[in-house]
Amino acid sequence: MAKTPGPGKVKTRLGPICSPQESAALAEAALADTLDAVLGSAATRVVIALEGSPGDWIPAGADVIPQVRGGFAARLAAAWQRQDGPTLQIGMDTPQITADLLDRAMEALDGSPGGCVLGLADDGGWWALGMQRPEPRVFDGVPMSHPTTGMLQIRALRREVGPPTWLPALTDFDTAADVVTVAAQAPGSRLAGLSEALGLRDRLPHQAWLRDQSTGRLIALRADVWVADGTTEEHSLLSSLDGPVLDVGCGPGRHLEILADLGVPALGVDTSPVAVDAARTRGALALERSVFATIPGEGRYESAILLDGNIGIGGDPVSLLRRVAQVVRTGGTVLVETGPPGSGLWRGSVRLERDRAVSPPFPWAELGADAVSSVAAEAGLLAGEPFSREGRWFAVLRSSGLRSSGLSSGGLVGGLG
Repeated sequence: MAKTPGPGKVKTRLGPICSPQESAALAEAALADTLDAVLGSAATRVVIALEGSPGDWIPAGADVIPQVRGGFAARLAAAWQRQDGPTLQIGMDTPQITADLLDRAMEALDGSPGGCVLGLADDGGWWALGMQRPEPRVFDGVPMSHPTTGMLQIRALRREVGPPTWLPALTDFDTAADVVTVAAQAPGSRLAGLSEALGLRDRLPHQAWLRDQSTGRLIALRADVWVADGTTEEHSLLSSLDGPVLDVGCGPGRHLEILADLGVPALGVDTSPVAVDAARTRGALALERSVFATIPGEGRYESAILLDGNIGIGGDPVSLLRRVAQVVRTGGTVLVETGPPGSGLWRGSVRLERDRAVSPPFPWAELGADAVSSVAAEAGLLAGEPFSREGRWFAVLRSSGLRSSGLSSGGLVGGLG
């Protein structure tokens, strides 16, 4: 699925960091990188469902079909109606893909027990969808470009085709920070070269990143969200927790403030004195302390939370969860935010980068919804079915035989497999 790159027509969310002309140039670079990967793959047929007029960037041998009028879901369905065999569909927002990744995705599709594959994106959507037998009805009722798109697409696939086999989760680009993140994953690409030439990273002075020391991959941090007010979804999520609650890696205290509003007693711990001061400024109770140190009242907390990527603390989710399980009481609950299915488990060494300042390296981890059950089991906990809220993924962990928490997926997602 592609759109002819034109100023003011594509990637408008890159503004105001990028001009309409720069946004169109970045979109064109991404499209060219994507087509290179597609043409290098083992696909026997390449179809471009195009919105707009063809340009000289259309590769020889590709079949071009026009997108129909209407919403994006209707356009997807119409494009799939013209396919008659195993098909993998992607967009032009993930130029970090490679021919090898596409080949592995098509192999996964061939062997998928449910007859379909799905690659989720970090923003709540998806970057790839494949079906052994095209079924356009999987797009009925699925809003596109929305934080719930991926979760609702999972439901639709399960209803119309079968449970999807997971492809690796990727970052697609809509904002300037996304472009920098994706460019770091595709060094030597057209997008990376143009991002560097435009100095995009220098235009984002307040953006913080974690850089993987082994690969150079960038992980964009949501620092602007951490200091903002809590969302309605976060209030709903935290309202189901019993207190007292321990907020592990509380940061500036956003979640502690929500819990206080809900009348739930809570304590936050964080190793950053700046974060602890910010949390106290909000009126929260917070200590400058590692969760691996002695925690006041440990063993008597009803709940603990590991949100905003804090499952990565220490670079070893198993050890972290074992420690948190010691802090909550017998029968307590641990609410963990994970990455989307397909993220798996990653552990490594990172540095914090901001305004070109770089921290010493420290261990970090990322945990996807598809790996949380095995990691929790190794830590002596049982994981409930991962669920999604507004594009973010969570899991509730408990010891074997413990009472049920008020939190649940509410039937949002089942059978992650």
